[in-house]
Order: sequence, then C-alpha cells, then structure tokens
Amino acid sequence: MKYAVALFIGRFQPFHNGHLYSLKKSLELAEKVIVVIAKTEEARTENNPWNYVERENMVRAVIGEMGWGTRVERIVGLPDNQSDKVWLKDTVLKAGIKGREGVVVVSNNEWTLRVFREAGYAVVESGLFNRDELEGVEIRALMRANNEDWKLRVPKVVAREIDMSVVKKGNTFGE
Repeated sequence: MKYAVALFIGRFQPFHNGHLYSLKKSLELAEKVIVVIAKTEEARTENNPWNYVERENMVRAVIGEMGWGTRVERIVGLPDNQSDKVWLKDTVLKAGIKGREGVVVVSNNEWTLRVFREAGYAVVESGLFNRDELEGVEIRALMRANNEDWKLRVPKVVAREIDMSVVKKGNTFGE
C-alpha cells in the first residue's frame, strides 16, 4: 500500500456498486480509509433523497458486510460550501487529517479532485465502473418508477437498508 490514509469522498445517493468499486480501490491504495459523505445539508429532494444518517447507515452496512471495519477509520459528514478553500479546510478538519504526507484523495468528481490537487494532495480518480448502469440519477429513476432493477445496482445489504427505510419512514425518493 502506497498511502497511510485515503479520503473517499462521495454523496452516496444511494451507495451503489460503483461506489463499492471505488471503496475497494481506496483500500488497495491505503492502509486506512476515511469515508466523507458530502452534501449533508440536503435531503428529501429528487437528487438527494436520503439524509446523512441514512447514507451513513448504507456505508456502515457495506463495511460490515465486507469485513472492512478495522480498515475504515471513520465516516464523517460534510455540508457543501461555496468557497473551495473553506470546503477544503472543513473536509480536512472533519476527517482529522494532520498534513498532506501519506494522504490520497479518491473520488470521481472533477471539482473535488481539482480542489485537493491544487492544495497539494495526492489524488486518484478511481474510474467509473459500469457507469451506464451505476449512476445515481438512473438508480433513483428506477426507484421512483417502482422498477426493482435498482436492486441489481446496489450491494444487497444497501437494498435491504433502503427497503427498511421505505417501510419504516415512508421515504419516497425525493417525491
């Protein structure tokens, strides 16, 4: 492993098999991973139907199912900020990162990668895995259409988490 810690940053609306691919890449790159759940201030909208706690539960369920609990150091939530510098500072502070040495940022978001790259961090674009099927917009559209094919695009444990959320809370995926 090349790095001590990887910051894996995403919205996870929902956590899907593409995210699982990127999390695996993060674990290949670093001894420990810190998962940063972005855009925590928004929920129950078409593009962001789940709140922070629900997304954290999805991520924790995957980590538990995969047996990665000792390698994922923590999960933190982070709201958006219009200032790149403030957002970067908040991310580093919340993640508990003390410096750039031994840290890699893993994301497929060009803006995120640019902000960290410009601040001197190592960045890795994990690559989009099966992007035609594994895009949050498409998965959420299938859910709203009551098309059960969405369950093929997320880890099974996430499908169970979402099903429980819908039954318990009446989440209508942003409608």
